[in-house]
Amino acid sequence: MLVTLSYDDRSGDYEAIIDSAADITAVPAHIVKALGLRKIAEIEIGGSTDRDFRKQSVHRVNLEFLGLVFAYHKIVSLEGAGIGDHILIGRDILNRYRVVLDGPAREFTID
Repeated sequence: MLVTLSYDDRSGDYEAIIDSAADITAVPAHIVKALGLRKIAEIEIGGSTDRDFRKQSVHRVNLEFLGLVFAYHKIVSLEGAGIGDHILIGRDILNRYRVVLDGPAREFTID
């Protein structure tokens, strides 16, 4: 799925995946840097199998996908977390909607 991120006069289209295990939407650190996002806070983050929590920076960005717009949305920057170039759409967004994952058809809908 393609997601548009924008901040001030910078924007870009990036690949994203749905991550129902993620509490908050996450963006790879190199994208955060490219957009010039300012850090507003830090939080500790750990994966589902990761017992070591690491501090990661929190930012705000305009996020848009599938006709949905999230202005000045809070995201976490993940550095060295192995997510590659994909944005992870987390439950901070997913829990606002009815999300249907159709595995056999390899499709999802958001109502």
